Amino acid sequence: MKKVLILGGTGFIGSELAIQMSNDNYEVHILTQGFSHININHNKKIKIFSIIYNQKNFSKVLNTNLYSSIFILNGNPHPSYSYNDPLVDVNLLIIPLISLLESLRKINFDGNIWFSSSVAVYGSINGKLSESLVPDPISPYGISKLNAEKYCKYYFEEYKLNIGILRLFSTYGPNLKRQVVYDTYSKLIKNPDELILLSKKKDSRDMSFVEDLARAIYYLDIKIIPKGCIYNIGSGKEYLILDIVKFVANSLNYKGKITCASNSQSFDGSSWYADIDKLKLIGFEYNYELQEGLQKTIEYWKINKS
Repeated sequence: MKKVLILGGTGFIGSELAIQMSNDNYEVHILTQGFSHININHNKKIKIFSIIYNQKNFSKVLNTNLYSSIFILNGNPHPSYSYNDPLVDVNLLIIPLISLLESLRKINFDGNIWFSSSVAVYGSINGKLSESLVPDPISPYGISKLNAEKYCKYYFEEYKLNIGILRLFSTYGPNLKRQVVYDTYSKLIKNPDELILLSKKKDSRDMSFVEDLARAIYYLDIKIIPKGCIYNIGSGKEYLILDIVKFVANSLNYKGKITCASNSQSFDGSSWYADIDKLKLIGFEYNYELQEGLQKTIEYWKINKS
């Protein structure tokens, strides 16, 4: 049985990846600094270790376990947090990342390492986004992700660590209690007379159901030995935020008014969707269309009174 390590494996995407890999007979070790998004302790092939993310503790874990792959999914979960305090990303992402990479360098780790970056690195660039574009982040969150990418590339080029970069686009699912789908749902169940969006009428996003996104990460790990490569992980489709909100509203039989803002949030681009040609070339296909994934998510919340 192969062992894999997931930093941030109790978070929204990390926990889904952990479950999928454990179901395929991997032994999954999760490192967390104490926050647990969902309870997955019932799975005997998933082991959770709460540690302080520093080089000493990383080295201890790495010296006592042989991992085939490591997934770096920890960090600040939302751009607004670093907009209010830019040091959040330094403390939650940059320092732990360098500490881990140093520990991996010292043991000459030869497995796969996958770092989860973000669409936010593209910043002010709108439309269909290819990995070949020069990033132009417009938020502290995007800047920190881009700098983290550069550290990863440095450790590949200088120390030959097998590192790949995953630029994750917007994700949704039953266990994500923030962002546009959940924020809309939680506001509409109160049945207000008017729902005011934090986006303009033509703002759009690439949206992936969490099962598909985690499966894409898993698929890449099976198919690729990363050599500093970058992969967009998204559906490759553009959806108007207004249409997503209307779908949620219709699912709840909402009859009130929906109004778009005159300006978007300053840390968001207006139109982001992924060029996923590289992902398609290695044979990956998504299972969920947007409406199917949204319906599954909303039905879960209805049943569980979220």
